[in-house]
Amino acid sequence: MFTQNNKRNIIPFSQYGYDQHESMDISYGHRTPITTLSVDILELVWDNTSDGMRLTDGDGIIVAVNTAFCNLIHKQESELVGKEFTVMYSSSADADKLRIQYMRSLEAGSFQKKYEKSLPLHDGTTIEIEITKTDLLDDAQERYLLTEFRDISERKRWERNVQESELNYRSLFEHAVMAMYQSTVEGRFVNANSSMLKLLGYDSLSELRSINIDMELYSNQQHRTEVVEAMKIDGAIKGKKLQLKKKDGSIIHVLLYSRAITIDSGTITGFEGTLEDITFRKETEEKISNYVAMLETLQQELTRLNAQNDK
Repeated sequence: MFTQNNKRNIIPFSQYGYDQHESMDISYGHRTPITTLSVDILELVWDNTSDGMRLTDGDGIIVAVNTAFCNLIHKQESELVGKEFTVMYSSSADADKLRIQYMRSLEAGSFQKKYEKSLPLHDGTTIEIEITKTDLLDDAQERYLLTEFRDISERKRWERNVQESELNYRSLFEHAVMAMYQSTVEGRFVNANSSMLKLLGYDSLSELRSINIDMELYSNQQHRTEVVEAMKIDGAIKGKKLQLKKKDGSIIHVLLYSRAITIDSGTITGFEGTLEDITFRKETEEKISNYVAMLETLQQELTRLNAQNDK
């Protein structure tokens, strides 16, 4: 696969001495050589892959790099080929330690084949990459290490943004004054915030998860049936009045605001929503209603007495 000028000058592909129509065998590690490939196909892959490719020999000397690798680490090919692989690292990196690790790992064939890392570069910048290593043997049984560098900086930024969003959502969820929950269609709580636990009188999420919503939460099971059917038809409920049972058996009045959780096929996998405690409002309304009824009764009695006095 390689033309060999000397031990530290092994150049890949045809532009360095191979005929375009020549083909050759490559061994990966200690495996049997794979099917022969023409040099022009190998060149095409090498030159056009979006991943950075670096080939180093048994001494850690860079034999070849592709354009993507040069762009990734901000160096020209002439600054890399023939130099030790540590040339790409930050000046703060321990070159001796890296060199020893390289030699030992390549000799033993025990290097980590695929991993992710933050890589401090020679110019002070840092990139986040996915590294894939392949142990190669040429026809002369010389050992090389092909290392692929995939830039995952954008993916890592996206992951951090997602993680930050999830943390923000979790914080909002946990500290919301409104009782919030997620549940299964079958009637089990999946998640709930502290306001929900407080509203229903439970000490922990695990305790709330253990209850059967149909049997232990709804004071009127017909209301639960109505809720599930409405969610299946409309996908949401806005302000439905319910009577729920707390852990101690007492009844609270709430307004339910909920929506169905679905997957791409449209199948409902659960519900999520909020409960607004209107128990005080309901009790106040009942007191006012009773007071008004009492006044009406008194008014009627007063009218009756006045009518008797007029006789």
